[in-house]
Amino acid sequence: MKIVLIYVLALPSQISCLLLSTEKQTDTVAMSAVLNHVSQLEETVASLKNTTSQLQLELQGTKVQLQDTQIRLQDKQASSAVEMAALKEQLKHLSENTLDLQTHDNLTGINLITHDIKANTIQLSLLMNDFHMMNNRLSVLESTVNNPSCDCSKNTSAQLQSILKQQTLDSSTAQLTKVLAQNTSKLLGQLQSDVNAASVQVNSITNDVRLINTNIAKLFADNSGREDQINGLLHDVSNITMQLRENTNSLRNGSLKTVFGDVSFQALLANSGLRTDTVALAPLKFPHVLHNAGLAYNSSSGKFTAPVSGSYLFWTQLEMAETGSSMYLYIVRFSQSKPPKSTIGAGFVETDTDIVDSVVSAQSACHLEKGDTVWVVTSDSRKVFGSLDQPSSYFGGALLYSD
Repeated sequence: MKIVLIYVLALPSQISCLLLSTEKQTDTVAMSAVLNHVSQLEETVASLKNTTSQLQLELQGTKVQLQDTQIRLQDKQASSAVEMAALKEQLKHLSENTLDLQTHDNLTGINLITHDIKANTIQLSLLMNDFHMMNNRLSVLESTVNNPSCDCSKNTSAQLQSILKQQTLDSSTAQLTKVLAQNTSKLLGQLQSDVNAASVQVNSITNDVRLINTNIAKLFADNSGREDQINGLLHDVSNITMQLRENTNSLRNGSLKTVFGDVSFQALLANSGLRTDTVALAPLKFPHVLHNAGLAYNSSSGKFTAPVSGSYLFWTQLEMAETGSSMYLYIVRFSQSKPPKSTIGAGFVETDTDIVDSVVSAQSACHLEKGDTVWVVTSDSRKVFGSLDQPSSYFGGALLYSD
C-alpha cells in the first residue's frame, strides 16, 4: 500500500506542487516528517521577514536621498529666482539708460537743427533786404539813365560795387547752407547708429531673458519628472511590501493546511496489463486508489466531490493503445451554479499505423463550491493501457486553499 502526501507552498509568483511517495511508516516517523515541513516553513517566513527589513532600510535611505534632492532643488530654484530678479532690475536700468541716451541725443540733434534753421532764416532775411536794396538801386540807375543831366560815370561805379558785394554775399550764403546741410546729415547718421546699437542691445537682453525663462521651465520640468519617479518608486515599494505580507499570510494560513493533507487523491487505471475500453463521454473509472485524504474521490463512479469550497488542482493522463486513431481527453466539472457542466481541462492524442500507443494528459486549476463534482471523459471509445508496474493512466487532485 502506497501513501501520497501533497503540499503546496504559496510564493509571490508560483505554486510548487510536490508529490511525496513513501512506504507506510509508523506514526512517529510521519509526525517527524510533518515537523520537518513546519520547520522549513518557519525558516522561509524568517527569510521573508529579513527581506522585508532590508527593503524597509533601503526605503528609509531612499527617502533621505529624496529629501536631500528636494532641498537642493529648492536651493537652485531660490537662486534662479534671485538671479532672475537681478537680471530684470539690470534690464530695467538698461532700458532707462537707453531711453535717456536716445532722448538726449534726439534733443541735441533737434537743438542743432533749430539753431541752423534760425541762422538760415536770418540769412534769408538779409538776402531779402539786399534784394529790396538792389531793386531800389536799379530804380535809381534807371532814373539816372533816363536823366541825361546826372553824372553817369559816378552812379555806374557805385552800382557796380553794390552788385559785387551782393554776389559775395550770395556766395557766402550758399557755402553756409552747404555746411549746414552736411552737419545735419552727420547728426542724423550718428543718431541712427546710436538707435541701431541700442536696438541690438535690447534684442540681446531680450534673448538672454528668454533663455533664462527656458532654463527655469526646464528646471521645473526636471523637478516634476523626479517627483514622478519618486512616486513610482514609493508605489513599487508599497506593492512589494503588500506582496510580502500576502505571502506570509499564505504560508501561515494556506500552506499549513495542505501539508497536513486535508483533501487530496491519486487513482490508477490498472488492469493487470490488459487494455481497457473507454465509453465515449462517460465518466472514466480509476479503480485502483493510491491515496484518498478526505475520502472525496469515489472509485466506483470515478468522480471527485468537493468537501469544502476553495481552489483545487486536478491532473490526468491516459495511454491510448490503438494505431491509426485519435482521441480528446477532458476534465469535466459539474457545478451547483450555472452553467452546471463545463470542461476545465483538455488534451489531444493521435497515432498512425507505425505508432502502437501514445499518451495524452490534461491539467486544471479551478475554484469549486462545496458539492461540485469533477471527473474524466474521452471523446471516443478507445482502448487504453494501465498497470501498477507502469502507472501511465491516472487521475488525481488536491485542495490548494479553502475559502
